[in-house]
Order: sequence, then C-alpha cells, then structure tokens
Amino acid sequence: MGWHFHPDSWGKGYAPEAAAAVLDHALHRGLPSVVAVTNPANAASRRVCEKIGLQHLGSTDRYYNTVCELFSVDNPAASAGAGMP
Repeated sequence: MGWHFHPDSWGKGYAPEAAAAVLDHALHRGLPSVVAVTNPANAASRRVCEKIGLQHLGSTDRYYNTVCELFSVDNPAASAGAGMP
C-alpha cells in the first residue's frame, strides 16, 4: 500500500481516509496481510500507517533498493480460518 499527494493536499486528512479505505477493501477481499513502507524521514506517512492500524516492524531494505520503515497488519479473518479445512 502506498500514497503520494501533492503538497497542496497535505494535512487535509486525505491520506488516512484513502489508506483506510484501501486497507478495508484488501482485508475484506481476504488478503492475509497488508504492508506499507515509508521513507524513514517521512513522519507524516508513519503517522498515517499507525493511524489506520498498521504495526511498525522496524527498518528494511527489501523494497525500492533503499532503507524504508516497514509497517504491516495481519487479516484477523484470514488467520481465524487458517486451521480450517
């Protein structure tokens, strides 16, 4: 998941609203988890991740050939049905 807004749109709540809608859609479609990465210096994007319920998992270099902050959430519905036939 990711977002990128023009500076004229910053601080108006668009990113958390859009990210929450995408997260809700992904989880309702049955994805087992959703991840987001942010630039370590982008405190606003980190706050968006936390606001919509993503857990900060630390730094990673697995994406975009640079160090990013990794956030994730597991789908409770997917894990609840994991042991069922």
